[in-house]
Amino acid sequence: MNWRIVFFLMLACLVGFGRAGAAADTLRLATVDNLPPYAFLENGKLTGISIDVINELAKRGGFEVRISTLPWARVILGLEEGSLDGAFAAYETEARKRFCLYTGRVHFDELGIAVRADRQFAYTGLESLYGKTVGKGRSVWVSEPFQEAAVTGRIRLVETDDMRMTNIKMLDAGRLDAVIGSPEAMLHYARRLNIAERIVVLPQRMREGIPAYLVLSRTSTLEGKEEWQDRLTRLLDQMNGDGTIQAINRRYGVFGP
Repeated sequence: MNWRIVFFLMLACLVGFGRAGAAADTLRLATVDNLPPYAFLENGKLTGISIDVINELAKRGGFEVRISTLPWARVILGLEEGSLDGAFAAYETEARKRFCLYTGRVHFDELGIAVRADRQFAYTGLESLYGKTVGKGRSVWVSEPFQEAAVTGRIRLVETDDMRMTNIKMLDAGRLDAVIGSPEAMLHYARRLNIAERIVVLPQRMREGIPAYLVLSRTSTLEGKEEWQDRLTRLLDQMNGDGTIQAINRRYGVFGP
C-alpha cells in the first residue's frame, strides 16, 4: 500500500478518536434562564447558583458542559425524548424517574405564592387556594394534592411557558388570583416590570427545602449513563460535603442548608 494512503488513514483514525473522546467528555445540559438566583441572565450572560455549581462540577470532573436554555416544559420534553444528555435542577417525582437518572443535589428550592398587594389572603394550606385562579410555569411540579385539586377543578390552574414573566403580568392585571413559584424569582420579575410595589409574596410557603437535582436522560445517546450517574453523584456529594455549594449560595445572598 502506498505510504501516503497509510499516513492519511492513520491521521483520519486519530482525528476520529479525538472527536469521539471529546464527545464522550462533554455533557449537553439544559436549564431555564429566568430563575434567579439559580439560573438567570445578567448583562446577557447566564449566571446564578446552579450555573456556578455545574461549572465547578465540570472543572472537578475534568469534562465539559454545553448549557442551553429552554422553557422548563421543553427541558422536561428533551429529557423524555433523549435530545438532551441531562438538565438541572429537577425535583424528584415518580413520573420523572421513568425517564431520568438522578444524580446529586444542586440546590434546595422553595415554592411560594405571589399575590397582588391589594388582594392578599392568609395561606393556611392547599384549601386556601380552592376557588381561585392560580398560575404557574408549565411542567413545574408542586405536589400530588395540588395536581388533584387542579384536575378536579377545585383550583383553576393556568400554566404558561413562563420565559416572558407572563404569570406576573397576568397577576398584576387581575387575571390571576395567585402565582406559585420561586419567591426570589417572582419578586425579581416584579422589579423588572416596575410593579414591585403592587406584588407581594405571602409569608407562608407552600413547600420549603425541596432538593433539586442534576438529572440525566435515560433515552439520550450518552454512552455509559450509569457510570456518569455514579461519577456526578460522587462529585456533587463531595461539593455538598466540603462546603463548596454552601459558599456558592452565600455569594448570591442565599443562606440555609
